[in-house]
Amino acid sequence: MQGDTQRHFVGSYPISACPGNARKMATMDDSPRRIKNWARAYFWSITAWGGFAPVLAAQDKVRSMAAGVDLHYGSLVLANGAWLLTAGLLSPPLFAMVRRYPVAKVSDFRRIAAYLVGVVPYVIASVCLRWIVLPPWNATIQQFVPRTFHDLLANTYHFANITWDYSVIIFAAHAYEYLRSGAGARGTAAGAGSE
Repeated sequence: MQGDTQRHFVGSYPISACPGNARKMATMDDSPRRIKNWARAYFWSITAWGGFAPVLAAQDKVRSMAAGVDLHYGSLVLANGAWLLTAGLLSPPLFAMVRRYPVAKVSDFRRIAAYLVGVVPYVIASVCLRWIVLPPWNATIQQFVPRTFHDLLANTYHFANITWDYSVIIFAAHAYEYLRSGAGARGTAAGAGSE
């Protein structure tokens, strides 16, 4: 009997009026704008993170010279840039996740716990992306070496830096959402007060 009611309900309304189809159609109409927004987010993320590559390479160059080793600056830019590129590629999805699931209250323990546990998949994704983006750098022979499974696992030795990157991204995403929602609320209140 329930099947007949559902068929009657669907049959009595045009397909576009069904909630699921309306959502699909709105998403399809909106897809060029969404692609543009994602492309913009990736551009700014990669640009912001990539801007640190020369600075980090200079820092590594100074440290290596102090240790009596002369490393090629261009190789250091590439090696640091690969790590920063992975952070740049993983930032927009994390910003989208925070936009969808923000920690709005301190008492929201489940979301806080989810973000704390989220560092594990972030480290795994970061290590894998870094391994794909650029082969490992061997400082002893001062060149990039072929990718091996051992080098993939060796990338996890950077887990503290990767965890720091994750923390910075999550805090920045929450700050952005807070400012975005606060600016929107102030704009609405200012508009209502002026009428």
